[in-house]
Amino acid sequence: MFTNTDGVVNEDGVQDIDALVECMFESVVSTMCDEEKSIYLGSDEVKAALEAGIIGKKTVVRLSKMDDLSRRIKLAALQKAKEDNASEWAQLRKNRIVERKLLGKIMQRYGTRVRTDAVKAQRTLLKVTPNAFTRPLGR
Repeated sequence: MFTNTDGVVNEDGVQDIDALVECMFESVVSTMCDEEKSIYLGSDEVKAALEAGIIGKKTVVRLSKMDDLSRRIKLAALQKAKEDNASEWAQLRKNRIVERKLLGKIMQRYGTRVRTDAVKAQRTLLKVTPNAFTRPLGR
C-alpha cells in the first residue's frame, strides 16, 4: 500500500510505487533511438537516479545491453511469417486483438484508481531526471 503525504493509505492504488517509477523509466528509455539511449544512460541524471535509489542498476544494465541484432532478427522473422502467411502469424494477430481488448478492460477497471499513483511516480522520476521526457538529448 502506498501512503501519501497526508498519511492516508491508498488501498486502491499501486502497492509498489518504486516499481512503477522504474517501469516508467524503462518505458521512456526503451523508446529512444540507440544514440539517445547511450547518451542518456551515461548522463548525470541517470547516475543521480541510481544513487537516489529511484532506479536499479539492473534496469540500466538491461537497457544498455539491448541487442540491436536480436531486435532486427525478430522483426525480420515476423515479416517473413507475414509474407509466408504462416499459421503462427495468424494466431499472433488474433492474440494481439484479444490483448488490446483485455488492456482496454483493465484500463477501464483500474485506470482511475491508479491515476494519482502514476502522477506521483512521474513527479518522482522528473525530480531526479528532469530531462527524461525531452528530446533530443545531449544535443
